[in-house]
Amino acid sequence: MKTTLTRFIRSLVIFSSIIALAGMMLLFLVPKLLSPAIPWLLLLFFAITFIGFYFGEKAGKEKFSKFVNYYLVMSMLKMFLLLIITAIYIYLKRDDAIRFVVALLILFFCYLAFEVVWLLKIKNNG
Repeated sequence: MKTTLTRFIRSLVIFSSIIALAGMMLLFLVPKLLSPAIPWLLLLFFAITFIGFYFGEKAGKEKFSKFVNYYLVMSMLKMFLLLIITAIYIYLKRDDAIRFVVALLILFFCYLAFEVVWLLKIKNNG
C-alpha cells in the first residue's frame, strides 16, 4: 500500500501539470494576459505545498493538536512569504504588477483548494 506522502506527491505533480498545461494554452491564446513569472510562481507553490504537507504529516503523526498548530503557523508563514515576494516583484517590475498579482492569487486559491481536499481525505481516512 502506498504511503500518504507518496500519494500526495503523485497528486501534486498531476495537479501542477494540469495547471501548467492550462497556463501554456493561455500563453498561446493570449500571451499578453499572462505574467512572465508564472512558471516561477508555479514552482514556488509546488515547493511550498510539498514542504508544508511533508512537515505537517510528520507533526500529525504525533498528536492532532500539534498538526493543527503547525498548519496554522505554516499558513501564516506562507502568506507572509508570498506578501514579501509580491512586494519585491512589484517594486522591481511595476509594469507587470497587475498580471503578477492576479496570477499569484489564482495559484494561491488553486493550491489552497488542493490542500483542503487532501486534508479532508486524510481526516476521513484517519
